[in-house]
Amino acid sequence: RPEGLPAPLAAAHPWPPSRPAGSARPAGKEPPAPPPRCRRPPVRARPPAVLEEEEEAALGYLDRVLQEEEEEEEEEEEEEEEGTGLGTAQEEPDAGKGVEMRKLVLKDFLASEEMYINQLEALLLPMKPLRATATTSQPVLSIQQIETIFYKIQDLYEIHKEMYDNLWPHLQHWDSEVVLGHLFQKLATQLGVYKAFVDNYKIALETAEKCSQGNTQFQKISEELKVKGTHSFVTME
Repeated sequence: RPEGLPAPLAAAHPWPPSRPAGSARPAGKEPPAPPPRCRRPPVRARPPAVLEEEEEAALGYLDRVLQEEEEEEEEEEEEEEEGTGLGTAQEEPDAGKGVEMRKLVLKDFLASEEMYINQLEALLLPMKPLRATATTSQPVLSIQQIETIFYKIQDLYEIHKEMYDNLWPHLQHWDSEVVLGHLFQKLATQLGVYKAFVDNYKIALETAEKCSQGNTQFQKISEELKVKGTHSFVTME
């Protein structure tokens, strides 16, 4: 009801005034339309691929920034070393130590190669006369026994002798520009010979022991190898 009207007057004049029943709305007087409601546009979710690309772009930018900072720090350190002369003074002793270390390693390797070659050569010495007598009426060992006992010995000797002959001149005329990698790569390609030797090792031992027990001539040859101090599968030492 309107404020300030007494209750009887308010009852006589209801608020808001009602339109008489059956009366028509005056033409041209439509009720005002309600104001349009402001609607917030819907938020569309971005595809996962787009999110991943944005994340990678951000990480890539961060990596570039960090890398640039590291490069700047390295450049500053190099400039400081060049200014004090410490960089060159430290690099020269390190390079000299590296060259000397390579020479010592090669020297030790050649020493072990020389010892191994001498042992193989000692085993080959009796093999030639044994083969010569194998075709006679009184053979010391048969061809099959010789091939079993001395299996791959000749091949191993040739491999290591070639390696030694190729390395020795470099040790005599040593400098920082010596390149030896290709020689060791060639040696690595011949590992199949070692595998064949190892696979036959047990059979060679058994054959050598059997021949030494039943053949005095071969036993004498084995004893001579022992006297020379040769460590081989023939002497079992």
